[in-house]
Amino acid sequence: MKPIEICVFSPESCLNAQKAGAQRVELCAGLHEGGTTPSAGLVAWAVETLTIETHVMIRPRGGDFCYDDLEFETMCRDIEVVVHRQMEYQQKPFFRWP
Repeated sequence: MKPIEICVFSPESCLNAQKAGAQRVELCAGLHEGGTTPSAGLVAWAVETLTIETHVMIRPRGGDFCYDDLEFETMCRDIEVVVHRQMEYQQKPFFRWP
């Protein structure tokens, strides 16, 4: 059976997904933009609190997936922050590159 992953946008939706039996969550912000990188605070809360895998969306803005150099640099820095936070809490970082 394939794992169930639920896209979540808030602490409440994280907890609801875990309670409902999801094996992992994809943590996002910007629901109406199709999903963007969540705040560092939300990432920290999720990694510290959840007992299921937390995958973090890395996307600086909504719209297309064609990024300029500054957006790409921002994404790389976001990845560094997320990996550092996940490693602090013994979670294996996970990335899917589009």
